[in-house]
Amino acid sequence: MIEQLQALYPSMTQLNQPTDGYITFVIHGTMYGIPTDSLTEESETLLKTLLPNQIKSQEEQAWLHFLTGESTVPPAEINAFRIVALMIKSPYNQSLLKETMEDVLSKPLIFIWEDNQTPIMLEPLEESEEALQFHEVIDILSSDLELKLAIFQSEVYQEIDTAPALFNWVRTVAFDLLKHTRQSVITQSDALIPKMITSLTEDDAQVFVSSVLKEAVSEPELLETIQTVIQHQVNISVVAKSLYMHRNTVQKRIDKFHELSGLDVRKFEDGVKAYICIKYLL
Repeated sequence: MIEQLQALYPSMTQLNQPTDGYITFVIHGTMYGIPTDSLTEESETLLKTLLPNQIKSQEEQAWLHFLTGESTVPPAEINAFRIVALMIKSPYNQSLLKETMEDVLSKPLIFIWEDNQTPIMLEPLEESEEALQFHEVIDILSSDLELKLAIFQSEVYQEIDTAPALFNWVRTVAFDLLKHTRQSVITQSDALIPKMITSLTEDDAQVFVSSVLKEAVSEPELLETIQTVIQHQVNISVVAKSLYMHRNTVQKRIDKFHELSGLDVRKFEDGVKAYICIKYLL
C-alpha cells in the first residue's frame, strides 16, 4: 500500500508528529503525511475517506498509543469515561462530525480515526456526571450531519487504566453488532442478545429461528407486535398504548402467535426463545 500511495502522491513523506497542512495517517506503526496543497479537493476528500488510522493532533496520537497498548501511561487524568463507537457508511466531513458531537455533548472529545467508517470516541466524564443517552439525540445528530448513524455506547468506567481493554473489546465486538442490527443505538448492556445472535453461523441461526417460530416466521407484522409484547412483560395495556392499538387486537395477535408457533410468551423460557429469534429477523 505504501508503494502505491508513494507512486500516486510523490510528495508523501514520513512524519514524526501530526503536522498542519498534511493528511496524517499511520501504517504499520509509521506515520506518513501527504501535503494538502498538492491535492485537489476531490483527492483530499477521497483520501480522508479511505486512509486508515488518520491522526489530527498530537493529543489524538498520544491517546491512540495508550489505547492500543503502545504506551502504558494515559495522556491525561480523567475522572470517568465511556467509549462510543460510530458506524457511518457514506462519505462525511470528519471535522464537522467532531464539532457536532462536541456541541451535542458540550465538551471536547477524543476521536480515534482508525477507519473512516468506524470512528471511535472517548468521552471524558466528571465523577458525578450523568452520561447522555444517544437514543435521545440520534435523530438530531443524523439530521444535522445528513448521515445515517449507528452508535454503540459503553457503560461509564471510573478507572482510566481499563480503557485499553475496553477499547479493544469495542473494536472487535461493537462494530460487528452495528453491522448486523437495524437498531440505530446499542448500549453495552443491550448487546448481550445481539452478540449471542451474531456468534451463530447463518445456517445455525436459520435452523433455530425456523424451529422456534415455526409458521409465525413469515408474519413480520405479527412478530413486531410480539417483540413489543415481550419488551413490556406482556402488559397488554402498555403494549396497546405503545403501538396505538386496541387491547383486543394485541390479545388476538398474542393468541395467533401461540397458534402458529406453539409458544406462550407469558412463560419466561418461551418469551426468551421468541425474543432472540425475532431480534435475529428484525
